Amino acid sequence: MQRLPECCLIDANVLFSVVKREIILSMALDGLLNVRWSETILEEMRKALHRLFLKKYGNVLDADRNSLRVYNWIKTALPSSIVQGDHSSTPIPLELPAPADLHVLQSAIHCNADIIVTDNIRDFPSSVVKDYGIEVKTADEVIANVINAEWDRSMLIVSRIFNRIHSPMMTFTKFISIWETEHDLVRTADRLRKGKMP
Repeated sequence: MQRLPECCLIDANVLFSVVKREIILSMALDGLLNVRWSETILEEMRKALHRLFLKKYGNVLDADRNSLRVYNWIKTALPSSIVQGDHSSTPIPLELPAPADLHVLQSAIHCNADIIVTDNIRDFPSSVVKDYGIEVKTADEVIANVINAEWDRSMLIVSRIFNRIHSPMMTFTKFISIWETEHDLVRTADRLRKGKMP
């Protein structure tokens, strides 16, 4: 059995994705993942969602309401996951390719994260993060690893998501294919296909 990550700092680009956010938060709430994020990460996610909802709904009030709903849900669901204390002054001797992502690495160091979970792997080169004992993985890698380690409990989570949001005519196989093609959950979909479907 694979060791579950002790602590995963989740980047804003992962939380922005409705599917990845749903899976990761469900796994965290069920004790399969130990997740962290900072106020800055949550605010970055909220602003990105605001832009998305503004484009979708066409007015600021709906964008405000929907982006704040997600933001508040995350904070309420897992209040202990917010990185506490001042981590903005954590020194980083080497530069990141995207300096705007410095706060993510600072938060990961501050909370002793084992893994930074991000879909922008190149922004956190191993030459920088390895000195802090931190790995960088995609959301797909982390989710697939949890499924490998805790198949039965993970399938309950996946089944709950499927039963809640799928259309009546959609099969589980098609549902998982959408995760693969539209949400870049390639390893996750492959692992689920190899197991018993609900």
